[in-house]
Amino acid sequence: MPFEPPIGTTFASENDARLDEVIQIATHILPFLQGQSAGPVGWSRYDDWLEHDGLHFAGPQIEFSDVFRLLGSPRSLFEATPTDELVCIGIGPDFNGWYLRAHAHWNSEDTGLVGMISITMQPEIASLFRERALDRISEFLSEHESLSYFSRITV
Repeated sequence: MPFEPPIGTTFASENDARLDEVIQIATHILPFLQGQSAGPVGWSRYDDWLEHDGLHFAGPQIEFSDVFRLLGSPRSLFEATPTDELVCIGIGPDFNGWYLRAHAHWNSEDTGLVGMISITMQPEIASLFRERALDRISEFLSEHESLSYFSRITV
């Protein structure tokens, strides 16, 4: 079954944001997402090759604590990111209410780590995100309609 992103809004950092900024953004996104998960909700990790060659592979189920570890430091995100260019880690719940993408890589001069993070949410979740979390990280994120965002990034 092909990947279908949530229809709604995508909040995305620059592609080559400083990795410490990406982690700072994650520290505000993740607690918000945790608050959106009432009861036992399954989460999956994906190999997101959408920008690389248009593919998207379902991975294993993942616990929320593992997501916090994965995005908890520049080093952990860098080590978890596949080495192929423009391949992201994807995280999403079974109900497709949101989808998180992130990756880390060396900058073009090989002098520092940079990365990207985006979160795509259904309209009602995006509305809550704007109210509860966006003000602390809005300077790092741009807002896009999700279908145009995925159309633009998918090869």
